[in-house]
Amino acid sequence: MSEGGPPSSQPSVRRPWTKATRRGVFVLMAIHSLLLGWLAAVHSPTYDEPGHLAAGYRIWTTGHVDLYIVNPPLAKVVAAWPLLFFQPKVDWNSVYELPGYRPEFSVGNLLISNNPTTWYWMLLTARWACIPLSLVGALIAFQWSREVFGQIAGWIALVLWTFDPNILGNGYLVTPDVCASSMGLLAAYLYWKWLNSPAWDRAGLAGIGLGLALLSKSTMLILGPLWVGIWLASRLWQATSAQHWRREMLQFGMLLVVGIYLLNMGYGFAGTGTKLKDFRFVTRTLGGEPRRGQAYANRFFGTGIGELPVPLPRQFVVGIDLQKRDFEIGRWSYLAGEWRWGGWPHFYLAAIAIKSPLGYGGLLLIGLAVVLKAGPGTRRTGLFWVGVIVVLVGVVSMEQGFTSFVRYVLPALPFAITLFSASGAWVEQGSRTSRWIVGSLLGWVVGSSLWYLPHSLSYFNELIGGPRNGRFYLYDANIDWGQDLYFVKQWVDQHPEARPLTLRWNQIFDPQWAGLNLPQTPCPPSEPGGKTWPRPDASFAGWHIVNVTSLHNADMRFAYLRELEPVDRIAYSVLVYHLNEEQAAKARERISPPLPITR
Repeated sequence: MSEGGPPSSQPSVRRPWTKATRRGVFVLMAIHSLLLGWLAAVHSPTYDEPGHLAAGYRIWTTGHVDLYIVNPPLAKVVAAWPLLFFQPKVDWNSVYELPGYRPEFSVGNLLISNNPTTWYWMLLTARWACIPLSLVGALIAFQWSREVFGQIAGWIALVLWTFDPNILGNGYLVTPDVCASSMGLLAAYLYWKWLNSPAWDRAGLAGIGLGLALLSKSTMLILGPLWVGIWLASRLWQATSAQHWRREMLQFGMLLVVGIYLLNMGYGFAGTGTKLKDFRFVTRTLGGEPRRGQAYANRFFGTGIGELPVPLPRQFVVGIDLQKRDFEIGRWSYLAGEWRWGGWPHFYLAAIAIKSPLGYGGLLLIGLAVVLKAGPGTRRTGLFWVGVIVVLVGVVSMEQGFTSFVRYVLPALPFAITLFSASGAWVEQGSRTSRWIVGSLLGWVVGSSLWYLPHSLSYFNELIGGPRNGRFYLYDANIDWGQDLYFVKQWVDQHPEARPLTLRWNQIFDPQWAGLNLPQTPCPPSEPGGKTWPRPDASFAGWHIVNVTSLHNADMRFAYLRELEPVDRIAYSVLVYHLNEEQAAKARERISPPLPITR
């Protein structure tokens, strides 16, 4: 009998790590690390990275967790420690507290521009520092799948993690998405170990896992209520005795306390215990309607609830409020060629369907069949994974202010991978058919991902014709996050005949920092009466390089180019157009007068 509960049908089996197992794990993790290291070197900074890097360096040098607060600090701190050896020039003058104020993008730009000779190596080493965060997830996926469904299942999970295009596309970036994916899986694994064999030490470890997940991404806050619900449902199903209920309640309480304590520790306990009435909220959800002339409010001010201390770091709470404001304000969303103010409830399901390898569909069906036919303990584990996936995707899908980035649901992917790995249990039955089917699906996943390297961030599956057609279905960080500027520089250097040449680059990273000093591609102003580029008497004839986010943007400023066939493609996020004098004349007619955005 376990220390904290009744004996149960254990869904896991102790499997020792043989020398061959250790070698295999080492080889696959080395391959994963080398792929991420290579991708980190060949891709330019994405939109969010300079801000995250600046925020992490500020934590290391000042101890203040007050920059880029919409995301917790773990990924930033891990990424920024190599900067301590560079001692970059920084400017914190624009970092101050003001409700709704987000200076991280301008501060990140200054970090790059103030260090013109070292910024590349600063970013590269920061990206390399993030690789172990992905390896943690790979290791947990392997071990958990192996414990539940057997040795082959573990290898399937590890292979999928090693070559998954979405993990490869985000795993080298100085962003929190893969960090949250790994830490969320770690937290769930440690919680699952406690749930199946309750003990004080396992409760403490599960609390540490929860704390690390909370320090990775604020979305992980849903794990607390989810853990409570799963524990209650499990114990009610098992008809646990009153004695075990009391003991497990104490252990579960300790789990939550440890997790919250670790979260506060990550913020240096800054603002922990601030009364709810003392926050200045910028959302209607928490703030209500502000007074005239104020940008903030607090609906709890003057109430009894407002006197309660909040057991969370102040900046963690403010960051959640700030992120929520973006959804309340809303923005344009894009799906399959259609623009909509707000979003679609089915957006993330549709995005997952075209951004994931098609082989996953077959592995999902096999995995679900194996789970449903398995014994009670194993079936509960499989349904646990399904439940986490549904909750994570569902919570993100409920935010309908905008639906734009599939990376928001990336923390659900590790649980899908472990579910896919259940197909290994079918293979272990020894059927030649099972080996052939699962092997083919696994090969399809790996081959599809490798085929489009090094452009994993722009990956789309064969259902829509691959990433070359991705721009017709999704945009922005799903295909074009600014990662291909180095490839643009290579193309410009290799095509001296392509002159005159212009460039449209709507990302935060200035192309001049990559050695591209090109005029802007002609377009109308974004608003009537705004500044026009180029001069009214200038010609549109020549070569134009345009990133696909600009090309398909809601303001339609570059719609005139969409009617033309590009003469070349750079990676999968940038197109090249060549306009002769006749086409240029028609283009000038198309962009005058300006085309305002309407809702």
